[in-house]
Amino acid sequence: MKKDVFGLYSLSLVALLSLLTSCGELFDADEEKAGAVAATVTLDRTEIDLMVGDEFRIGVTLKPDTLKNNAVFWESADTKVITFKTDTLQAVGAGETTVTVSWPDQKVSAKATVNVLPVWQMTTTEYPYDMLIFASVTVNGRAADKDCIVAAFDSDENIRGVGQLRKDKDIDYMLLRIYSPDGESDNLLLRCYDRKRALVSETEVPITFSANSLGTLSELYKMAFK
Repeated sequence: MKKDVFGLYSLSLVALLSLLTSCGELFDADEEKAGAVAATVTLDRTEIDLMVGDEFRIGVTLKPDTLKNNAVFWESADTKVITFKTDTLQAVGAGETTVTVSWPDQKVSAKATVNVLPVWQMTTTEYPYDMLIFASVTVNGRAADKDCIVAAFDSDENIRGVGQLRKDKDIDYMLLRIYSPDGESDNLLLRCYDRKRALVSETEVPITFSANSLGTLSELYKMAFK
């Protein structure tokens, strides 16, 4: 009698489990895990150029964005180069380092390389030779402004001149005075640091130092940076 009752009970439980499964009320935990969307954290920039004293905020994307806890944490591999103020990078010293954003709740992270430049300035203006460039400068398609710093570099990475924004006779232009210790025809690279985009770019073709000026107020030398 007990055996029959137990047998009937067992059959009823099996039938109940089968019914719940077919109705979708009971499911495998592994199947739920397999169907879940993997959490990711990404940065909108993986390479950044900054100048000492500047700040920049990197955009962060969390997916899925429906999760409740979306707190992230920032870390700098070298705090002598980059520190943080909340989610904003602060360039405190020249050098290169890696910054990491972590989403601890989901155990995921992302990294970016940051190159911090020393402030571009001439260390000496006692060179006996110089040349002038009267330029119309565009950066990423916009006219150069106070957030665009242009400098000339020789092959040894020495700064030979830094541009200055000017306005004469209602003409906006950049005056770049380039110095030379010997007046030789050096090939010079022109670079632009765009503070708004935290990016350094350079012209495709270097210029050659000469005693003659490039451009005039009436016909400015065109200088374009991407």
